[in-house]
Amino acid sequence: MNQTGKLDILVICTANICRSPVAEVILRNLLQEYAGVTVSSAGLRAPPGFPPDAIAESMASRFGYQIDPNKRSQRLAVRDVDRADVILAMEMNHLRHLGEQFPTTIGRSFLIGHWSGKEEVEDPVGQNEAVFTTVTKKLEKGCKQWAQQLLRTGLINI
Repeated sequence: MNQTGKLDILVICTANICRSPVAEVILRNLLQEYAGVTVSSAGLRAPPGFPPDAIAESMASRFGYQIDPNKRSQRLAVRDVDRADVILAMEMNHLRHLGEQFPTTIGRSFLIGHWSGKEEVEDPVGQNEAVFTTVTKKLEKGCKQWAQQLLRTGLINI
């Protein structure tokens, strides 16, 4: 939690068009009742300005989550890293990249599947709906576990 009593969660993936936008909307939905919690997403190699993948949007919708129609991909920037209290990544590769490029993220960056044996969430780009379904289930599970842990540790104020 930062000095203002707020909690800023940043979700990252590679391109910010599939996994991180879906995880962002799931976390935002799960934590919407808690004042001071913000959730955003970015991509390590995201080409800025692209809408979320159509299959990812459709899958999120099937699970009951609506990605903001104005959501566009954005590349991870220093300001995002500086603002974030907790950074959730999809793969160990993402965590390694964060640690190398932004050493200050060590200790506040984790896998979204941290509470499931450090499970990674594979990139579904170019895959079929079955893969997107599996990915969405993993994201929902990880987000729910993170929400529970943040509540247990008192990082979220009721």
